[in-house]
Amino acid sequence: FEIASTKGSAVGSSSPVMMVDGIRAEKDESGEIIYKIAGYVNGNATELAIDDYAMINDVPAASWVYDSTSQKNVLKTTGSYTIKKGDLIQYQLDANNMVADARILCTYDKTKKDLDIFSRPDDPRDVTTDYNGNDRAIRGWVYQTDGIFFNVSHAAKREDIVPLSGAEIYPVISSIGVYVYYPSTDTVKVGGMSDFMPYSEVTTACSRVVAFMTGSDMMAVVLLGE
Repeated sequence: FEIASTKGSAVGSSSPVMMVDGIRAEKDESGEIIYKIAGYVNGNATELAIDDYAMINDVPAASWVYDSTSQKNVLKTTGSYTIKKGDLIQYQLDANNMVADARILCTYDKTKKDLDIFSRPDDPRDVTTDYNGNDRAIRGWVYQTDGIFFNVSHAAKREDIVPLSGAEIYPVISSIGVYVYYPSTDTVKVGGMSDFMPYSEVTTACSRVVAFMTGSDMMAVVLLGE
């Protein structure tokens, strides 16, 4: 039984989330080359050994699809992608604490020059599950912050942002991962509330943001740097 063949299905809502900072190769004590995914989990730098290197080039995306029977958006795993720096992934470890399965939650799309969460194309807000669902992904522009919470405008472009009224607010907890990806230099950093540039203060220089939640728990936040 090869768990990687499940193509993301072994990864669940409670699986850890990592911001990838690269793939490393090193020799073990016997001289064999082993590969590791380097990155950040809950804001802390870590490296995780890979059970099967081939899995790195065959990782599914987390895609939310509307199910007409349940009338909810359900999480599916689709496509085949290669993990790269700047990707936000969920992963599952095997009995040897090696990454045996993973799925990509968020990636930077060079063609779109934007963060991609593989959401339903007919959802203009890019909210990938309904509010009663478990897994949620929210993409938009940071509209306002108070140092603890932030809210989001779901306008297609910065120029289309309008004043918000009664928008849902999202918490930023110190123990979760807040990450900034800079496509111009292909670099990742651990961020914080000071990296949230709200429209209410800087107008069209506001931050692009993607937030991931399981139920009411914030799992990770990704900001797109300039």
